[in-house]
Amino acid sequence: PRCPAPVHAHAYRTDSQRPRAPKLTEQDAAVLNMKRVLSSANKFSSRLYSAMKSYAPEDSEELTPSYEDLVYSPLTVFTSLLTLRSAASGNTALEIANALAVSKLNDTVVHTGIRLLLQSIQHPSEQGSLNLVNRLFLDHSFSPDHAYVNSVHDDFHGELVQTHFSNASAATQFVNSNMRVSSHGVLENVITHTEDNSTDANASVIDGGLMLVSGFTIEASWEQGFTPLLTRNATFTREDGSSVQLPMMHRDGAYFFGEIPELNASVLSIPYKSSRYVFNVILPEIGIPIAELETNLESFPFPAILSRMTKTHVQVSLPAPSPGHGRPDRPARVNTRHKCFSNEHATSATWSTNPTPELYVTNAVHKTYLDVSEGGSGCTPPTSVIEAVPAQARLLTPFTVNRPFVFFIYDQLLQTTLVVGRKAT
Repeated sequence: PRCPAPVHAHAYRTDSQRPRAPKLTEQDAAVLNMKRVLSSANKFSSRLYSAMKSYAPEDSEELTPSYEDLVYSPLTVFTSLLTLRSAASGNTALEIANALAVSKLNDTVVHTGIRLLLQSIQHPSEQGSLNLVNRLFLDHSFSPDHAYVNSVHDDFHGELVQTHFSNASAATQFVNSNMRVSSHGVLENVITHTEDNSTDANASVIDGGLMLVSGFTIEASWEQGFTPLLTRNATFTREDGSSVQLPMMHRDGAYFFGEIPELNASVLSIPYKSSRYVFNVILPEIGIPIAELETNLESFPFPAILSRMTKTHVQVSLPAPSPGHGRPDRPARVNTRHKCFSNEHATSATWSTNPTPELYVTNAVHKTYLDVSEGGSGCTPPTSVIEAVPAQARLLTPFTVNRPFVFFIYDQLLQTTLVVGRKAT
């Protein structure tokens, strides 16, 4: 007789008997949410770069083509605007969510994700420290909602501070003092006050009841510092063709280096002591305008650049002054009436317990501090000098940064851009 076909147990399993995926722990869920928020932050970073590459710091509210020095932190701007979104309602909340690419994320994902993201970034160590400052300055005529105040502090590592905007001079002094203390003395003159009882184009403390101010500082040492004794003045050719003498740091060493034909540029990565962070310089070929480079970068994301680099022995010459270092009174301004929102003012009914919803933001001010020196970013140059002599002569690839360039600081652990800038003058 024929034997019956073997019976496989799984053929008779019911749905309730099927093995289930293990339930996510609270920490696993938070990490997943952080990755979702980080993905949105990276999308926003690309959009912001397209808007900021032609940013003009002159006393004009329009974003007009200009190629002055510029430095900003896209992640900090993302965080501060996300703080606004949590209190906004209606079309304002929708527009901010769309701009930040978080419209498909619920509040739980956003709040737990951004909280863990900021915790993972702001961990000071001997190898360096990052400081993100997120402040909402609210006029005393409004009574802040306590739940929102707690959320700003716990989720966004920020603070909601009240002051009197009716006195422009006193409000300006208060905002600058608060930002200076919050950044441990680094961020100064975030906004300025003029003689005609108003503030300049950097920010207005009179027109509305709320001001958003964010800042970012980084202090970190190079993995291999530049030798101070080798720093000498050299010619730097500006974008307009004129030239200026700048102190130029020099060092020979093994760095990740790449030539990117699509950008008509070469790229060099200078690592910090913490291998997590790298300072990347994108140098256009001689004769390629900075405007052309920045246009090409819109379709060539920073992570793609890093994947095209290999370890090479390079002779590096890099300007010591950082972009923006000589202009401490010129913060970048993200004006809510341009690019971010279509309505003239961003209104919100959930900022405070007051019945009136007529609270709006007229300006969002951002400032990033980055001071490049022989020791690193924001570091005092080393007092001791150690000369490194190669065991044998090597053919070195020259990388002389004597013309306008773009730079970015990249977090290799989180795979996100912390700082973007341009040196053009």
